[in-house]
Amino acid sequence: MMTNPYLPTMPTKSPMLRRTLSVLPLAMALSLTACGDELDPERVPPESVWVTDRIGSNQVLMTQSYDLIPRGYLVMRTENEPWLMACATRAPNGSIGADGDSTACINLVLEKGLLASGPKQLKLAGRNDISDDPRTSVFTPDPGHSAEIKAAYASVSCDRADPTPENTQQVSGRLVLDENSDTRLRGHVVVTSIGKTIGGCFGNKTEANLSFDIAR
Repeated sequence: MMTNPYLPTMPTKSPMLRRTLSVLPLAMALSLTACGDELDPERVPPESVWVTDRIGSNQVLMTQSYDLIPRGYLVMRTENEPWLMACATRAPNGSIGADGDSTACINLVLEKGLLASGPKQLKLAGRNDISDDPRTSVFTPDPGHSAEIKAAYASVSCDRADPTPENTQQVSGRLVLDENSDTRLRGHVVVTSIGKTIGGCFGNKTEANLSFDIAR
């Protein structure tokens, strides 16, 4: 079990043309709280994140696609705690940086010894319990989870400043490091998180299929 501060600072976004956003038809949507087959992000297109929630007074199930500026960041929260973030942005108004855009990320807290240790294929499986006071995230691994990943969760950041509620995310997927050297971290992450996202904008299910190529 590992306790960490839960929301790293997001790097500045850069302009990019708007791409078509896809919405998951209601007939294709599964229960947001079930496990089993639902923990399967393979249907999500490469370089995108799908965030699903119930919208409006009728609680209509809707999935929004985050597919602009897919990218990765490696942040050192402390000397011994590297933080890998794989993200993509949604801009319904057509302009990055304008009101209404938001960014969805998969956040992975790594063991420092994982960096520069060569190519790896790692499994993600566990529960992330979030508390707002104090702001902490406690990750409890499930059987088979790779110990090199200390915590994993989904976040959606936007201009709204609503507090993150106490909640739980069940995370499943994999992290593949194709190049893992002193000078470069390159690979991809395929993850599903069931549960309320961290951040000012909320979803109840997050599915990510993102690559990253980070110079160190």
